[in-house]
Amino acid sequence: MTWVIGTPSSLGYGVAISDVRVTFASGETRDCLQKIYPIARFIAAGFSGSVPFGFWAIGNLQQQLGRAPTDSAWIPGWVAFKWYRLARRVFSISPEHVKTNGAAIMLVGVSPTVDVGIPGWARATVAILSAPDFYPRILQLQEVGAIGSGSGVEVYVQELERLQKNPYQLWQAEVGGTGWFGRILLHNIQQTIIDNPSPGISYHLHLCLVRRGEITLTKSDHSVVPQGGPEIEIRMPPVATTWTEFQRMCSETSVEATVAKC
Repeated sequence: MTWVIGTPSSLGYGVAISDVRVTFASGETRDCLQKIYPIARFIAAGFSGSVPFGFWAIGNLQQQLGRAPTDSAWIPGWVAFKWYRLARRVFSISPEHVKTNGAAIMLVGVSPTVDVGIPGWARATVAILSAPDFYPRILQLQEVGAIGSGSGVEVYVQELERLQKNPYQLWQAEVGGTGWFGRILLHNIQQTIIDNPSPGISYHLHLCLVRRGEITLTKSDHSVVPQGGPEIEIRMPPVATTWTEFQRMCSETSVEATVAKC
């Protein structure tokens, strides 16, 4: 199970946040998978559902979009509406375990040419493509959307709604520097998970910021000092970043990679 969150901020960049937990056929869960990846100059993508289908989607998008000249950039919305038919077709002929686990892809990108009103602040786009039809749902500016099982946890949904209705505290954080909107959003999401744990959702998170010329991917590692106690370091465990690596990690611990879901 998983929780992947995205928002097209009005600050010139797109934001995506994802946990790292995977659920296996036995019901066992492990924190072992990166679910957000750069796929083109100004576009990243995250996935939930079937792990093998998710890795296929990331690889196919990277391959398709990698054909562009190095000095060119794709328009995120155009990519979503051109690619979804291929995702639908591949999903329709996938093994039954893929269909059972479902699939959703979140594209996060920025326009190479269109601004949000301030020169240099790119127009961000977040598109959600969900099985079985994968027809893109484009989020409105500042809307916060999500895919994965976290979208069905009421307290998580309430937190996203709260942030969406009152985003001013996040906007104010940008005074600290570019990207602080995303960092404070990450902190709020992580604290919500810690305070309201769900078996399928990890509090270890990746934060992806997509802006013109740069895609950054960072971990939620941090330290806390409880009252009267020693400092505690919260560090993300090793995670797989390719299908081959995920298969190897699973084989080393005798769990089945093919039917894993996130």
